[in-house]
Amino acid sequence: SISGTCTYKVKSDGKEHTDEQEGSGSGFVVASNGVIATCAHVVSGAKRIEVKLGEQTYSAKVLVENRKLDLALIQIEANNLPVSAFADSDKVQLAETVRAFGFPLSDVLGTGIKVATGAVAGIVMHPKHGKNIQTDAPINPGNSGGPIVNDSGQVIGVASSKIASSAASSVGFAVPINELSTLMNQNGLTPPPVAQPAKLDGPTLARNVTPTVAFIKVWGTSGGTVYDVDYSATFTESRSFDPRQMRFGGFPM
Repeated sequence: SISGTCTYKVKSDGKEHTDEQEGSGSGFVVASNGVIATCAHVVSGAKRIEVKLGEQTYSAKVLVENRKLDLALIQIEANNLPVSAFADSDKVQLAETVRAFGFPLSDVLGTGIKVATGAVAGIVMHPKHGKNIQTDAPINPGNSGGPIVNDSGQVIGVASSKIASSAASSVGFAVPINELSTLMNQNGLTPPPVAQPAKLDGPTLARNVTPTVAFIKVWGTSGGTVYDVDYSATFTESRSFDPRQMRFGGFPM
């Protein structure tokens, strides 16, 4: 057993932690006048937001942020943009094929768009964010905010999180697109209409969806206050053994 004390002494006044940090995520166009959907955790606390759509780069501002749903709407100064097609997420079925569009691990894989294929694995209740669509399509850092689309190229959900554990693999989650439609209506924005297009082959689907998917880069500060501290510690360690384990010729150490 070990027992002891540790004493901390503050050596300086607190100073603001101003180190700038950067991160990235994905998004998709939901209105032709430059409104883009993404996850709240992608843009929350950002001091500066940059959006790359196709070959163009824009500055963006946050319009709406709902942390409970983990959804956000940002806007760039642009018009006549191609708009994502929406599905009715209440009609999503188990085992239907889906594809995740986005920019995962951009610091390693670059900023070219990536498409991962999987299926709807379940409809679950997220402990923080409510109803979610579970998918086995790979969701990695940088996919957050990107569209999860069905085999017609319609968005059924917004990629938001995954379970990262050695005991689980390919367990990703998406916020149902109907939640985003409701959020848009509540804030005076008209969501894209739900249509009934035909199924598309993979390459055609990718060509249709890719122009609507945005790479989002954010800059912000980690926040908080920094203090310099000294510490000292004293402790005592004691060991014991079971006398019944003693043998002639000595005992275990």
